Amino acid sequence: MVSIFRPSNNRKKPAKRAGGSASILTSIEIDTIEHQGVGVASKHSPVIFVEGALPGEVCDVEVLQSKRHFMKGRVKRLITASSDRQKPFCEHSSTCGGCQLDYIKPESLRAMRKQAIGQLLNRMAKVDDIDWQADIFEDDLGYRRKARFSIDARNPNKIAFGYRGAAQSKVVDIERCQILDPQLQLLYPALKQWVNQCDQAQHLGHVIVFQGDQRALIQIKATRDLKQSVITSLEQLGKQLDCVVTLESASGLISAICGELESIVFSPMPGMPLPIGANDFVQVNHKVNQKMVQQAIDWLNLGKNHRVLELFCGAGNFSLPLVKSGAHLLGVEGVASMVERAKQNIAQDAPQQCEFVCADLSDKKVVSQLLADSSDAVLMDPSREGASVVCESISAKRHPKIVYVSCNPASFARDTKLLMSQGYKMDKISLIEMFPYTKHTELMASFVAI
Repeated sequence: MVSIFRPSNNRKKPAKRAGGSASILTSIEIDTIEHQGVGVASKHSPVIFVEGALPGEVCDVEVLQSKRHFMKGRVKRLITASSDRQKPFCEHSSTCGGCQLDYIKPESLRAMRKQAIGQLLNRMAKVDDIDWQADIFEDDLGYRRKARFSIDARNPNKIAFGYRGAAQSKVVDIERCQILDPQLQLLYPALKQWVNQCDQAQHLGHVIVFQGDQRALIQIKATRDLKQSVITSLEQLGKQLDCVVTLESASGLISAICGELESIVFSPMPGMPLPIGANDFVQVNHKVNQKMVQQAIDWLNLGKNHRVLELFCGAGNFSLPLVKSGAHLLGVEGVASMVERAKQNIAQDAPQQCEFVCADLSDKKVVSQLLADSSDAVLMDPSREGASVVCESISAKRHPKIVYVSCNPASFARDTKLLMSQGYKMDKISLIEMFPYTKHTELMASFVAI
């Protein structure tokens, strides 16, 4: 993913001068950002990569690393600030590891992400003519429907409940989180209170919350067996908040404490609910996800009975909409539990139209077998590692159209180069702002046979 950093609580020791003090470079001018979004002072010799610096800024830089051909540092003092900066919206901004980029205006951040992706594609794949489509984005706050909270109960009189801190393992105790779905924001205080009052808090690993289409889910991870009194208090919490509560044991067994897990669903498109569990992968930004799925359907432009090969299909985020469009689908996923979830959720609704298989998409032999049969289109949504084996094996003659969804522009740029060598060209691309204010960047691109 393209990463655009702000000054962090990095614990790396700064470079030292002869007298033992930190090395500070003064009045450094930042002229661009590199593919990870770090500010670059390219006119300086050697070039300096500065965390937290934006193009057009002048700053003093604390040197963290000094090599012969480059230096790394972070902003020590801003002399001239960019108009793209804004005041962070959260009181936990300086310590929490969540919204790393809340000091950048959202519209400016989207522009920076695209600039970084363009630089990356040009350098790695020699792509210089990029047809950017409209950005996919929604609300910058209140967007996150799933979150995982950590617990530090080593001091029972001062329990920390919140997110992991920036560049450290410490749990940052937070009072609220403005990027959470509004319904999750409402339940957070009661959940925090329950954790603080739990007399077995030291045996709680983490808490996952998920806002489904209708109801919220709270899942408690226990590292040891919990007393009946604690379980009873969990049931009371669920009734108080009108949500489903589940307990995951140390061995991974999940049991319902309050409500029915089957009532927790998400809809990749309106009117298409799919059951989901707390440990299942799901895109956390509900509104952006629906727009993303709709765009994939539009770009694929499949007619009735067209054959589509969906790689890295997960639990069926794209699968059900594809099947509903009339396409015949072969979904492939490497995680067996996700394949079973997809079979349960989708195959039973259209058994003649879809099939799901579990296969290792990093295995060249397996991939070659899967790609041997022709399709009208391929949709793939790989993890951060990308899909290099697929991209170096696929044939433009047998698979003339590809829609590639990426959560890591670096691996995407590498795969773009591979696809171009296989007879494809990038037709169009769009930025997907799935995680506002964070360093995570997602995108969607269409490739067609030349």
